[in-house]
Amino acid sequence: MTSPFKLPTLTSTTKTSSSSSPMKPLSTAPPVDARARIAELERAIGELEGELGEEDADAIVQEHIKLLHEYNEVKDAAQVLMGKCAAMEGTTVKAIHAKLGIHKED
Repeated sequence: MTSPFKLPTLTSTTKTSSSSSPMKPLSTAPPVDARARIAELERAIGELEGELGEEDADAIVQEHIKLLHEYNEVKDAAQVLMGKCAAMEGTTVKAIHAKLGIHKED
């Protein structure tokens, strides 16, 4: 049985020097426009780091997480109070929200 695929055959050349190779050596240095782009991005990184200041990113994230926890605790407490108001008035929390002008997105 013959193979359905044929491998390309290499023809030999009469030149014996290394320059006879049809393959060009790969350059390890990035092209000039890539170097310029890298320099541009490094400048942009420096500017952004300057805008952020000396604050540690992890510290900023931890502060935001702490504030979100506090917000959620206050929101939960408000919902409990609105539930108690609804029970005292014999209505629903949805009706209390409408009465107080609190929208679904709030």
